[in-house]
Amino acid sequence: MPGSHFFAHTVKRLARSAAIIRLFACALAGLLALESARADLAVVTVVNGDPISSYEVDQRQRFLAMTSGFGDEMKKRFQAAIKSPETNQRFREFMQARRPQTKEEQKALQDEFIAGLQKTIRDSVIRSRAGANRNQALKELVDEKLMIQDAKKNGIVVSDDDVMQQFVRKTDDGKTVSNAEELFAQLRTAGVDPKTFKEKRRAQIAWQLLIRRLYASRVQTALSPADEQTTGDAPANALYELRLVKLAAPANADQKQLARLWSTADNFRQRFTSCDTLDAQAKLINASVVKLSKKPINSFTGETRTLLLKSAAGQMTPPLINAGGVETYAVCAKTAAATAEAAKEPKADKRQQELQRQAQAHLNSLKRTASIEPPLQ
Repeated sequence: MPGSHFFAHTVKRLARSAAIIRLFACALAGLLALESARADLAVVTVVNGDPISSYEVDQRQRFLAMTSGFGDEMKKRFQAAIKSPETNQRFREFMQARRPQTKEEQKALQDEFIAGLQKTIRDSVIRSRAGANRNQALKELVDEKLMIQDAKKNGIVVSDDDVMQQFVRKTDDGKTVSNAEELFAQLRTAGVDPKTFKEKRRAQIAWQLLIRRLYASRVQTALSPADEQTTGDAPANALYELRLVKLAAPANADQKQLARLWSTADNFRQRFTSCDTLDAQAKLINASVVKLSKKPINSFTGETRTLLLKSAAGQMTPPLINAGGVETYAVCAKTAAATAEAAKEPKADKRQQELQRQAQAHLNSLKRTASIEPPLQ
């Protein structure tokens, strides 16, 4: 059977060739994965001996892209997309290809198309915004390296448990719950490793504890009682449109835990841009938001009233610590009377303003003496 022998021999040769090809493909895939990993781990800069990788920069770019005005841009692009003739044509072709038979199938396909459109827009927004944020991302990472290093030098180390405690809140029935997984799922959807957010929070907590340790008593002593006072009474008809942002403290929270919550709220305040996106941004820090409409300024007392008088529309008040945790108010709008009264007041709480000035001066001092290679542009 020469023909049979030749056929069997040919099959064996082809099998060996296929095995070699598969082996080569596996090896090539491994090499490509290795090269990709090496690219991710490539060192972009070194801060006092601690490296910052290209992966960290990319992740921070993505995080910035999804937190700074992300919701507004998504809404704008989505509204433009659903009005475009091209989108309507694609939708018709999509429905014709799937041929729904019932109203339920039609609704399901509509939801599927919209979800796909939203994902495409979300990915496009993140890519476009991430590229523009590279310098800011690298600057933040360098600053946070210096913050962590100096905090550690002063005996302040923030543990993983300390960071995760930021995601814990109390429910109305007194139970302690965490929404960490919900938040992390949102980050993963945008291609952000949750570790990126956790490391950023670690640096913020450490820095806040350090600055308060180094400068809080000094600032308190330096300010005269006159610096703390406000002038005059607000008009009775002054009405405020507010959002009360609350960060609940766990039961029996100590000073360190309250300081971390205060740091979270203050960082949130500094990034605040609009009441329109407040609810979505508040979810990222596990905060609750209460809408307060047409509230007379005279319905507030004590330090809360003082801080509201000092805050213009579009600003948030410095955080206050109370029995339940930490709270801050977003001023969405004021009446003309309230705005006129606010003009008589200082622009910001002097204690917080001075602490921020000391913190920036301290960070600038660290930068001047740090070894940063290559130097930032």
